[in-house]
Amino acid sequence: MKEEKKEKYEVLADTEVLAFKQSDREHFLIGMMKVNFLKRLESSIESFEISMNRTIQKIEKLESRINEFLKSNAKSQEEVLETLEPDEDELEENTDDLEQWQVGKKLKFDLADLRLEDWLNDLKKDKEALNDLYNTAVAVTPERDAKLKDLQKLIEQKINQPLNSNNRKVIVFTAFADTAQYLYDCLKDWVKKDLWLHIALVTGSSTQTTLGKNDFSNILSNFSPISKCRELMKSMPQEGEIDILIATDCISEGQNLQDCDFLVNYDIHWNPVRIIQRFWPY
Repeated sequence: MKEEKKEKYEVLADTEVLAFKQSDREHFLIGMMKVNFLKRLESSIESFEISMNRTIQKIEKLESRINEFLKSNAKSQEEVLETLEPDEDELEENTDDLEQWQVGKKLKFDLADLRLEDWLNDLKKDKEALNDLYNTAVAVTPERDAKLKDLQKLIEQKINQPLNSNNRKVIVFTAFADTAQYLYDCLKDWVKKDLWLHIALVTGSSTQTTLGKNDFSNILSNFSPISKCRELMKSMPQEGEIDILIATDCISEGQNLQDCDFLVNYDIHWNPVRIIQRFWPY
């Protein structure tokens, strides 16, 4: 009896695995894309705008490839590839031509096997909807960005009413590098001219600062000179400090930045461990 139940369970398990079709995969992929767009929108309007623009460009590129294929009057990919096949001495230079009439990355689809007219109509509808979202995002300039204004109020309040005597240090964390760049560009002049302070940006791929040498270690040392023991670094200037630091999670681990007593999560990372790591060094 037990063996019979076990056999039924194994058959059921196999059936469930086989039931996961490509259409199911694409359905879940659509959900993941929606969640990603929402994350970007929650982060900043600039981040969302960039995502919309990138997606529109991908659609336009795909439309172009489909239209080129339709104009070629090819009945199959093999027929097109035969006309495109280069001489042996040109193979190395033209390897990309061999995939001209394929779409997809892990899964390759022959354009000749798809309902291209229907696909073009769907792509057109998607592009129109995304263009509406993109134009709406573009209309939200920094002057109209309420979230950015709230951040400025928080920073100004912290500077005017420090939690600890004379401590004006503020770290602003964000999950996306383009959001961090947007905040730095919007706040840089305001911090220097109105608050008379220095500001810096640190992401996984770039750094910027209004004080000192523009590199990762120098920025963090100028931001947190006590915990980083800047006085022992004879090669570094000992005057002046960075008080506002905008960063991604690249500095949430392995850094001692205890000089700072005020941290702002401009967006909330989907992984709660990342949130804990943001607070841990302070």
